[in-house]
Amino acid sequence: MRKCAPILLVLSWVALSAAPVNAQIEFVPKAELDRLGLQRYWQSSPPLPVGELVKQHTLVDDNVYLISESNLAVAVHSGTGVVRWIAQVADRDQQVREPTHSDAYTFFTGPASVKVLNRRTGELAGEPRRLRGVIVTVDHDTARISIGAAHGVRLDDILDIFNVNDSENTTREPIAQLRVTVVDHKEARGRLVRESRTTKIFPGDRVRQDVRLPLREVKLPFAAASPAVADEEDLFVGAANQRMYSLRFLSGFTNWRVLTPKNMSAAPTLFGDSVYFCDNDGRCASATKRKRKRNWEFYTDGAIALSPVVTDKYVFVASSDRSLYCLDRETGRRNWTHRFDNVPDLEPVISDELIFQRTKGNNVHAIRIEDGEAVWKREAAGRFMLRLEDDAYLWNDTPPMLMRVAIDSGEIEDSVGLPMVTFAEASPADQLIVFGQSDGSLVCARPKKAPHLKPEQLAIVLQNDRKAKEIDRYVAEKEAERERLAAARAEAEKTREKAKYSFLADDDFLTSRITTEPAVKSKAEEKPKAAAESKPKEEPQAEKKEADPWGGDPWGEDDTDSKDDKKDDDEKDKDDDKDDDKDDDDKDDDDDDDGWDW
Repeated sequence: MRKCAPILLVLSWVALSAAPVNAQIEFVPKAELDRLGLQRYWQSSPPLPVGELVKQHTLVDDNVYLISESNLAVAVHSGTGVVRWIAQVADRDQQVREPTHSDAYTFFTGPASVKVLNRRTGELAGEPRRLRGVIVTVDHDTARISIGAAHGVRLDDILDIFNVNDSENTTREPIAQLRVTVVDHKEARGRLVRESRTTKIFPGDRVRQDVRLPLREVKLPFAAASPAVADEEDLFVGAANQRMYSLRFLSGFTNWRVLTPKNMSAAPTLFGDSVYFCDNDGRCASATKRKRKRNWEFYTDGAIALSPVVTDKYVFVASSDRSLYCLDRETGRRNWTHRFDNVPDLEPVISDELIFQRTKGNNVHAIRIEDGEAVWKREAAGRFMLRLEDDAYLWNDTPPMLMRVAIDSGEIEDSVGLPMVTFAEASPADQLIVFGQSDGSLVCARPKKAPHLKPEQLAIVLQNDRKAKEIDRYVAEKEAERERLAAARAEAEKTREKAKYSFLADDDFLTSRITTEPAVKSKAEEKPKAAAESKPKEEPQAEKKEADPWGGDPWGEDDTDSKDDKKDDDEKDKDDDKDDDKDDDDKDDDDDDDGWDW
């Protein structure tokens, strides 16, 4: 039933949108918007638990997020007002930081973990893992393989085994399977599951599997101090132990970490192949995402609690030293610095040739990007929302007011009070403003020239989200079917093993039951007996093992390793020792101070 929740919510909104606007959502009058050159584009009342209010709200890319007091998150498509999904993102009493986006996922950062959801469907992110390795040793019904936790292997994974010559032939059936029972850092062990006892498995045979499981959450190595951001593979988060971590979020593997004195509370920013981050020690730095290679670093005179804003050419950093810095993105060199009378308290917003910065006291500053010169300043004006041609729109929370000002001078052209509005979010790129109330009611305003919302737009959003749900559900069903077949095959193997052992090892119906001595013994039988009696007694020999009814070791391998196997094991142990030494060196590198605490 839970999987159907997002669809039911969407249908409930569609029914609501067809009804006339009632008094409960008439908190943004059309006439007031018309005065400012705007139109009401859509309205929505997303479902919240009875009696709960919105405690957090934000607009990220094309989603408006409302988080209730019980940490229930509702995602609304900003372009149409369609309720995409609703999901529990944390326990009721936990702190949840503002969500961030990658191309496919939404990330909700809690105290010690990060919830990863599909940003269009709200379903748990899939955990695709491509496992490829080789059999190292075989011991009866178990085997050791060359891949472990560092490569994404988990307990109870089922890997297919192929002969070394058939490993790249995807049409061949596996000769056996391995169920993982022990996982170490760089290797794993498991129990073999074979169709037949006569199947031979040798060191060097290949193991492989493509696994996709629901990713419940990403466990963090330390308590989070900043919101997490991620691309499609790696997650970056500031921790309370004065470090920033890079994690492979689908496997939980730590790629690297870097020291951040006095912690970092601002979310890192990803751009291209680099990550840009600032800390409370006043440092802004850039490093490559994959290998932690330092690009540059820049120090300000105060703590930095706001995320850097990155463009193709520049990095903008708002510092508590009452300054906005414009840095060259590739070199980190300072192009200019703009000083304010007070401390910046929001990230700057870029619009064409201008950048807008709010400082403490709700003062809005318009600054020219080219040289950092002030264009205008408006006190107690709130914050910049968006730009429409020659006008800029500013929103003030106290009292709730929307203002239209001239873009070149900051002079107020008109303003309207909206006392019933609790919060407002904007997307300058999409030229829209979303007004909200504490009960979750929303109204979207767009320019009058914007085309009216059409049913086709709703259908596209609904269709895309439905397709995404269907794909995720199809993959999950296929994975469940594969696991069911594997379990059935394993159960059948157990039954077959019992029958074979009871037939040849336990049942003695082939043994002769004649107990009488033969009447006449041949001379051939008497001579060995006489020779045995005359032969002096020898020391007792070690007891020889009885011949196995299967014609040797029933698993197709000797109990002890051959000399070649031991040699291979010794060589691998040496390689492992080298790898461990290298890992220790890497760890020492992480902890060492190389001049800038990397």
